[in-house]
Amino acid sequence: MKRATTIGLAMFWLGGCTQYQWTHPNWSEATWNKDSYECERDMRQSAYFGGGLVGQANAQQFQERCLRARGYVKEAMK
Repeated sequence: MKRATTIGLAMFWLGGCTQYQWTHPNWSEATWNKDSYECERDMRQSAYFGGGLVGQANAQQFQERCLRARGYVKEAMK
């Protein structure tokens, strides 16, 4: 069980090394600043997501869904 947990954490951290960027068909820095701020604000004002890594992952998923709803696409950087 301990080994499975260690492997799972290693995969989580290694997967986190991939860098992403958000793109949008009508991208501008001003629009990105406004949209990303509003999504982060909404995430922080919403219900409590829990603690630790699970809570952090839930909060990040909330913020990503918000950006996707505004037309942004998360792409891996090359």
